[in-house]
Amino acid sequence: MNILFVTASLGLGGSEKCMAEMIRRIDLTKYNVTILSLIKGSYIYRFDERIRVINGVYPIAEMTAPTKQYVLNIKNWKSPKKIISKIKMALECKNPKYHIGEYIWENIKPFVKNFDDEFDAVIGYGQGMATYFTIDKVTRAKKKILWLNTDLVKAHYNIDYISNFYNQADAIAADSQNGKKLISILFPKMANKTVCVPNMLNVDDIKEKSALYHPEIDNTCTSILTVGRLCEAKAIHLAVEAATILKNAGYNFKWYIVGDGSDRSKISAKINELGVADRFILLGSNNNPYPWFANCDIYVQTSIYEGSCMTINEAMIFSKPIVTTNFEAAYEKITENNGIITEMNGGSIANAIKKLLDNPALKNSLSEFLSENQPDYDNYLAVFYSLLNS
Repeated sequence: MNILFVTASLGLGGSEKCMAEMIRRIDLTKYNVTILSLIKGSYIYRFDERIRVINGVYPIAEMTAPTKQYVLNIKNWKSPKKIISKIKMALECKNPKYHIGEYIWENIKPFVKNFDDEFDAVIGYGQGMATYFTIDKVTRAKKKILWLNTDLVKAHYNIDYISNFYNQADAIAADSQNGKKLISILFPKMANKTVCVPNMLNVDDIKEKSALYHPEIDNTCTSILTVGRLCEAKAIHLAVEAATILKNAGYNFKWYIVGDGSDRSKISAKINELGVADRFILLGSNNNPYPWFANCDIYVQTSIYEGSCMTINEAMIFSKPIVTTNFEAAYEKITENNGIITEMNGGSIANAIKKLLDNPALKNSLSEFLSENQPDYDNYLAVFYSLLNS
């Protein structure tokens, strides 16, 4: 069976990581796998040599490059239509009403050729460009499956626009029960064509990577960890506010952030404004954050919205007490036995952390429960196979 995975990129994001892990588990004696990364770039994944990887689709990377870079290279463009589309896209994305993926796709679509290779199934892995390309440009697939791993409403997608894509799919795979529920509400005709396929992690590989180096962590105080992009969805500004409350209350801690993103300058400014630069450390991106997971005392997720949120699962692998904001999918993972769910504000997050710091017995009991109740990833692939073959 020939299957194609379409992804926006093969970068460090949680979505790409989960896709790579699922592909790693596929039986290559029964399935021929092709991965199509729309934006060309370097990637860290080492796939089996039997897997075909197509790294970049012309001219997507060029036209989605930052406008300044595009202008510098404009002499290489011989098409006035491309130049006009790029300028139009830049203007539309400056103050977008909806998720920018819609504006990007509508402007680059006329210049992207159809992908005419024949497949038994194509998986548009991720909302946005991967979904749009799968529906509009993959012309010879017997089955089209769209993979959902975010909250489409809270991520500001234009539901009227994306309905044209989701309603054309043969099936939808959501990585959480909340995602499946959301599809049934937004696109009722797809309710019976949607299944929940939880994300998969390679536990052994993660634990091996966690021993590759020892992070520069301050062992004289409580270490708090958050891993994620510095962007709206992850709401790292709430962590800064919580850190300020904890510092002012006299708690001895350091809060480490692994990740980078478009909001870095805003977050840095807030750190300095609130006077917590000595407690709140931005470490930047890291393709191996697992030593940090292994050596922290508490893991905190401050997201406004998530699909499934694999960083929580990664913290679970290391049996770390978890504090998370109350996005819908959090309730599928966190109970009173393994963590604390809070409101989406700095005060609530700080109070949950205080609860753990003031009650070591509670902190230890959460860790013990996590150690004895690890997620089982081995059964999820069967759900994916049934989706392919139904």
